[in-house]
Amino acid sequence: CYFKDLKEPQDKDALINGYCMNFVSEKIVDAPQGKRRYVFFSGDNLNHAHVMSGLDALFIFTSIDGKDWSALTRKETYAVGGWGQATGEIKWLETGPGLWGVMSEGGYTQGGATEGSTHILHDDGKEIREAAIPTYIDTTAMADCNDAEYLQETNKNEADCYARNISLEGTIEIRKDLHAMGNTYPLQVTINGHEGLKLVGKGKNARTQPIKEYKNEKFLFSYNPDKHEYVMPADYPKSLRPFDDMDNAGNQ
Repeated sequence: CYFKDLKEPQDKDALINGYCMNFVSEKIVDAPQGKRRYVFFSGDNLNHAHVMSGLDALFIFTSIDGKDWSALTRKETYAVGGWGQATGEIKWLETGPGLWGVMSEGGYTQGGATEGSTHILHDDGKEIREAAIPTYIDTTAMADCNDAEYLQETNKNEADCYARNISLEGTIEIRKDLHAMGNTYPLQVTINGHEGLKLVGKGKNARTQPIKEYKNEKFLFSYNPDKHEYVMPADYPKSLRPFDDMDNAGNQ
């Protein structure tokens, strides 16, 4: 691998501070601006600390004849997963007319709840931009709502316990059929799952039903070329919206 040194190590006592960067994939395209060569690397954090992340790096090269390449730009960013791990799999996407980017998925589990997002590094014709779209949450392993002892220990009733049961998963599609802003197409997230459960019936006949159910529901993220970011729609599932963005969603 290629060693990426940390100029300002987070752990002063560590013997090695940096990342082991490995080549993952590349793509060569004919863009409106000329031939482009995208090269993606990702590496493990050599300290393997769970509070740190791996490192992703996307490079863009240009060429006139497709033989001699010159560096145009690059961007380094933390990988989506935790425990210092690199990004294992990516998908190439045409994120703008003739311009491409890489998409990866990752997340973390804490206290029985799992949260995940889709990370996109994309070329807008001048620079590499970064976006993180929350696309996954599952809290079904956090509580046993059928266990009376658990409910007593946590001071919860059965209804409240089930109401906190969330399982949502989204898949991303680039909408190349729509107008591109800032050389970037809108993207669409299709959501399946539920937010909260409720008990219907009593005794042995009791069963759960979703409080809010999503079946292939589609949400369109437009692109703000001034802020260089996708705009989360106001009706995006509440459980997937970051707390600091909830009041501003759809108003950018």
